[in-house]
Amino acid sequence: MDITVYLPDEIGQWAKDNELNLSRLLRDAVEERRTEEQQMETTLKGAKLVKLPVEDRDGRTYTLRFTGVALAEHRTGEVYLTDDERVIVYDSDKSDYSVVEDAEEELRGLLDFDAYIETMNSLGISPEVDLD
Repeated sequence: MDITVYLPDEIGQWAKDNELNLSRLLRDAVEERRTEEQQMETTLKGAKLVKLPVEDRDGRTYTLRFTGVALAEHRTGEVYLTDDERVIVYDSDKSDYSVVEDAEEELRGLLDFDAYIETMNSLGISPEVDLD
């Protein structure tokens, strides 16, 4: 399939000067994104309603409710994938949660090695791990 892609002059010239294969770069990026989307879709097939007790800064309690799947456990809680593809880290000790912006980086130190690799694969991400 032929597709026209616009690049600003400066970027296009730089790519040409550096002999980049733009077709290959785009193809690889689209394939990577497709693989990630397909894996998340597979992971979310078992999604169900999740309810978690949460306490705000003022000590008020409420129930956090979303549709998703548990991906992993960590020292004080769980990691979830929501049906809208957000990654949630829940801390049951603190009755608190956070939305992860960069799963590969933020979950690296939180989960043990096996749980980290499994979670990344569930998200369609092939993680990079440093050689010790």
